[in-house]
Amino acid sequence: MSRVSSYLIIAVTVLLSVSAHAEADKTQATTPVSHSNLIFPDTGTIGATFSVPAGGGATAGATYFINPKHALHFEVGFDFNKPAIGSNGDGYSIDIGYRIILKKAGHVMVFIQPGLLLEKTAQTGDFKKLLIVAPNFAGGAEYFFNENFSIAALTGVALSFKNEFKQKRIYMQSAALTGAFYF
Repeated sequence: MSRVSSYLIIAVTVLLSVSAHAEADKTQATTPVSHSNLIFPDTGTIGATFSVPAGGGATAGATYFINPKHALHFEVGFDFNKPAIGSNGDGYSIDIGYRIILKKAGHVMVFIQPGLLLEKTAQTGDFKKLLIVAPNFAGGAEYFFNENFSIAALTGVALSFKNEFKQKRIYMQSAALTGAFYF
């Protein structure tokens, strides 16, 4: 996807975060907090997710809430495309993150998510040279329509190691929109 798509997803993330902050201020100033009507996930909640990054292929995964403020997040992606000469191998990615909820207000939950991405590029050749290891740090916001369905926007930075750890770079992760179904 284009750079415009990335900027759009980042803008959605910022707007959801600002909305959560404004809603929290309004709620704290006007009404006492009632835990009976909260729609956020609780301990033991599991969510199935589907993400569409601004750059790269779609991923599917799961989120498990350890408690109301912490969750484990896991995503898997597959790349069966043959987009260019030399890119005739299949690729895949595994992304594991630890989600830390910073704020909940109204229907919005703001979070940070340190994690680790393991990726094999969609090319043929020596596996060790095609493997990418990227510790990363993302931030985002999730909007809950109800206790079972949400959308989230997130983006972050990563330190990427590839070609048997001989090449490294710091880069901005693709912004992503994620849909989740919690049960």
